Amino acid sequence: MRIRPAVLAASFAVVSALPVGAMAQSKDYFIPGHPAPAARPAPAPVAAPLPPQVGPAPLPPIPQPPLPALKPLPPASLPPTAVFGTIGVPEVMNGLKVVKQVDDVINGRLQVLANDAKKAQATWRSMQEALARDASKLTAAEIQKRRSELDAKVLADQKAFRLRQLHIQEAAQVAFSQIQSVLKAVVQQVAQSHGMNLVLLRTQVAISARAFDISGEVQAEMNKVMPTVNIPPENVDPMTYAGKPAPVLPSALVTTPPAAPAPAPKKK
Repeated sequence: MRIRPAVLAASFAVVSALPVGAMAQSKDYFIPGHPAPAARPAPAPVAAPLPPQVGPAPLPPIPQPPLPALKPLPPASLPPTAVFGTIGVPEVMNGLKVVKQVDDVINGRLQVLANDAKKAQATWRSMQEALARDASKLTAAEIQKRRSELDAKVLADQKAFRLRQLHIQEAAQVAFSQIQSVLKAVVQQVAQSHGMNLVLLRTQVAISARAFDISGEVQAEMNKVMPTVNIPPENVDPMTYAGKPAPVLPSALVTTPPAAPAPAPKKK
């Protein structure tokens, strides 16, 4: 068996690091020409204390019931022959007009929020400096009153900023929910035009011919049927504004539902 040079080097480094006096005092070393000393029994290992257990204790194994006797099912119809297609969703999204619209609006609102937060912080600092400057002229009750006013303003401003940030995030979610719904319909529309019945994400496919990729067609069709998206206005609860309805699809993608069957004539 070949020993790796790195292992030998590590062993030599460990031995060289030992003090000479410690090696001389040891009775377990071997000197050529002298009988080897009798081996001393190794000391009993000392059990290390177990670390404190963090979190709940693990559950015992759950007994599994025996599987029922499964009988073969009757033969069913074969699925259709798979006609594959692939799509790169990130590439499609990066080229959509509505995605750029959402990014511009949301980033603009976040920038305004950041500027307002800086102004509020400057106001808090001014109030605190004024209180420190006037403290020698005020009574203890007046100092306590102005401190309470400062604390109340800080808490109210922070609450308002958190609510605005939440509304901005929810507005983006509402807008992208509409985009995703229309994108799914357009993918199905383009796939059907090619006779495809199975579309895979391009990241899940190791290799495929370029002819299978419908990303460019989906992106072009999306920009036609959905040039804009309805973004909830600012300072409005997006969930209340949207009412959480199903997104309205462009008219080019709306399909007419089948007519309900006529009721059967009553027997006389």
